[in-house]
Amino acid sequence: GNCGNFSKSSCSSATSLSVVQAACVGKSSCSVAADNVNFGDPCPDTFKRLAVQAAGCSSGMPSTFVVDFGENLAGFTRLKTQGAAGQTVTLRHAEALMHPPYGPVNGSVYTGNLRTALATDTYTFKGTGTAETYTPSFTYHGYRYVQVEGLANLTMDDITQIHFRTDNALIVNFTTSSTVINKIHYGAYRGQGSNMMSVPTDCDQRDERLGWMGDADLSADSFALNYDSGAFMSSYVRTMSDAQDSSGSLPDTAPFARYGNQPADPSWSAAMPQNVYVRYAIGGEDGLAKTYWNNLTAYFGNIADQVQKAGGIGKWKPSYGDWVPASASLKVAGEVCSTFNYITNVKQMVELATHLNLSDEVAKYTQLHESLIQDFQTTFYNSSHNCYDNCQQAGWAMAIAASVSDKTSSMVPAFINDIVNVSQNHVTGGIIAVKALFPALDMVQQHDTAIALAAQTTYPSWGYMFYNDVEPATSSLWELWDGPTQGPGMNSRNHHMFSSISGWFVQSLGGFRSVHCQSDVVLAPGFSPLLSHVKISRESECGIIGLEYRQHGGVQHLQHPEGRSTLRTIAPVVEEGLLTCGDHGGVFVAVHKASWATDSHASMDAIVEAVVAKACLGQQECSIPSHADFWRQHYESITYDPNPRTLRLALECSSPTRYEVVTTLPAGIQGHLVLPRSFTVQGSSNTRYDAGAVLKVSSGHDLLALTPAA
Repeated sequence: GNCGNFSKSSCSSATSLSVVQAACVGKSSCSVAADNVNFGDPCPDTFKRLAVQAAGCSSGMPSTFVVDFGENLAGFTRLKTQGAAGQTVTLRHAEALMHPPYGPVNGSVYTGNLRTALATDTYTFKGTGTAETYTPSFTYHGYRYVQVEGLANLTMDDITQIHFRTDNALIVNFTTSSTVINKIHYGAYRGQGSNMMSVPTDCDQRDERLGWMGDADLSADSFALNYDSGAFMSSYVRTMSDAQDSSGSLPDTAPFARYGNQPADPSWSAAMPQNVYVRYAIGGEDGLAKTYWNNLTAYFGNIADQVQKAGGIGKWKPSYGDWVPASASLKVAGEVCSTFNYITNVKQMVELATHLNLSDEVAKYTQLHESLIQDFQTTFYNSSHNCYDNCQQAGWAMAIAASVSDKTSSMVPAFINDIVNVSQNHVTGGIIAVKALFPALDMVQQHDTAIALAAQTTYPSWGYMFYNDVEPATSSLWELWDGPTQGPGMNSRNHHMFSSISGWFVQSLGGFRSVHCQSDVVLAPGFSPLLSHVKISRESECGIIGLEYRQHGGVQHLQHPEGRSTLRTIAPVVEEGLLTCGDHGGVFVAVHKASWATDSHASMDAIVEAVVAKACLGQQECSIPSHADFWRQHYESITYDPNPRTLRLALECSSPTRYEVVTTLPAGIQGHLVLPRSFTVQGSSNTRYDAGAVLKVSSGHDLLALTPAA
């Protein structure tokens, strides 16, 4: 149809039809790229959709179908359909569709990142005259898409994605008012699940799928928090012990096969003490520590030998270090990573030895811990710039997380400036740095900075994985920050090594600091104004433990990315951001921040402010669309940006801030709610509590009303 009188070109359905006819008529299958190169540029600066309907086919010749199951999972495809005797159907599995730089956008699957893995199943029909069911044996694939070749017809009723993994039950339920954080958490734990295959594998799709211990170290906490994974990870500790040699060294992969070295990179072999400690600290179990204490002692003896042979921690070069940093030029020295993990693991040994009443071991590892901290300070402290190593996020984060010096408090302004202003709320480190980064920010009372960093949606970030317009993730995390633009050599779209952020979500945002049944439950949520609502529950052996808080009144914040049109969608995902003052917060009276931009620092845009003021002021709640289709009505033109624009709002309510907190504890379990800042507990006495105060909460359901103290 005609889109109007545009000077650059016309928008004619006849022109579009001729392009499609030339590409398709007379062929059994065709691909038509919906882009300006193919169709010219009809209707500049407008959103264009290509919709094609074939009138029919000349015969029932075998065709190619590509099925999108919507989620990237581990498993296989079940096919139930009818075919002639001897007819063969081929199923090719993939994580992504073809797109530049790998090839043209033609609707076919992209398999380059699978390397030598064929990920292909074939079935030859018996020709029974009725539907035949095929499921492959002795294999699984990591995939979202399957390309089916050799059938004349295929419906969604004929084909099913079967997801399977080790039977570790998901035991945590976590949601917030941030759609970005919710998507990241979902992708993290779903990706973890796809890599639970008797051992925790690194990825589920390519010709590797090994028990890389670096991944098992990084995800240990979140595995334990998200899943009933005690037996699974205990089994893996036994696998690690089986791979330990007579010198006490551990390999990079367990079982040790095909890839890696022995001795391992110290940040990889850290998986053994880390997982033993996690089973105690999160699982409330000390059986692993008792069983494998001699293995741990031998391991730390080998680590000490490695350091001595290297000539000290400053020359202790690892194989990998801070793997795949967001900025390669800012990568921290590998020696810093190795020493950070060494310090962390030794501190864990002190805690385990104390619990087991091993007084000699407590003294031994305490002395070692103190010595390592001093060595870290002497070796990596940059006195000229008051920082560590190369004065980047990774060095600061590891030094703070390991509590190596009182000097770190003086570094906090530079550390935060690097994150907020220099890096524009983006991470710069790799897998080791980002695990240390968020706890480090909590330790220096920068909880809101950590949330802003976690909820980032422009590159590089976890949110970018879900909100880019080339390959938006749905149920997994990538191996690389820039996966869709990188080559096939090492480019999984379902890796859990960056899923450590999920553990921080549960422990810091949800406040689940100690939630096993062998001791009192400790709940310490951050109560950040950036999250108006947080709800979490976790199944334990003694019952459900839960916490929910909701902010009423005060200043309500919203950060909502635009839904993106992708290679797979005809229409954009239209989402709206909801703002509410809550039941006890009155109505909106002022707009403090209003922007729709990629820049996380953008504070006030007059156009957005006017739209929001009209829709929200005087209302208890309001919804504002975040998609470009809505904002085109208000801007003269909108240029394309590969990064998603985000609607960022801050609106003041007529009533002051009040938090309603609901806790759920099993019978017989005592709970403690730790306050991150000063609050007044509403009640008969309106008692004021300072930051760090601990409130007792009772079994069953407990309701508290808190207001920030002046």
